[in-house]
Amino acid sequence: MEAPFNTQPAQVERPTEDGGGLAPTSYKVSLLAEADRLAAPPTAITHEKVLEDLLAQVQRLDFRQLAGLDEDKDKVRTSHYVVIVVQELLALASENRWGLCRRQGFLYSYNGACWRRLEEETLRCFLKQVAERMGVPSITARYHGFSEQLYKQFLDTASLPIAKITGPRKTILINLLNGTFEISTTKQILRPAAATDFLTYQLPFAHDERAQAPRW
Repeated sequence: MEAPFNTQPAQVERPTEDGGGLAPTSYKVSLLAEADRLAAPPTAITHEKVLEDLLAQVQRLDFRQLAGLDEDKDKVRTSHYVVIVVQELLALASENRWGLCRRQGFLYSYNGACWRRLEEETLRCFLKQVAERMGVPSITARYHGFSEQLYKQFLDTASLPIAKITGPRKTILINLLNGTFEISTTKQILRPAAATDFLTYQLPFAHDERAQAPRW
């Protein structure tokens, strides 16, 4: 499966001693273009693909080891399965710079650029598929009682608190295709999108510092 974000350097042809390859000027241009490409924020995938790609990356787990069960006689209990499945799923999402959460009673998924509402039935079905892929016995993973516990564990573990705002808001965030434009009383900068901003939209255009506005 292709990695969600391409961070591998592209092949840049270098000038050779015998005059082959690129001319020095073209080589410099190629290096600058490659540097710009690597410095650019990663392209976000669609929210629908977040769950699809997460599921494809799920691997079988050793629940006994993760639960810290040393003795052969110790049994992996339902609580072990439930806690570990949710814990490992959220960790996998974070590794990919994605996210799943509950906030103010609603479910959301994060695709690296913005958060979007997620339907409860979609999440329930997804959690069952993840559990089975991680190695939870099929009968257990598909049992409605286990599914209910898995969902409740997610709600408990993945709940994001609401930040308390005291006084007037001092920073404005505008989410764009190439990052988040941050405006405050001291600075105006374009920075990478961050899940912690909890922005639920992305405007369909990018910030261009060279753009001109002759009417204003």
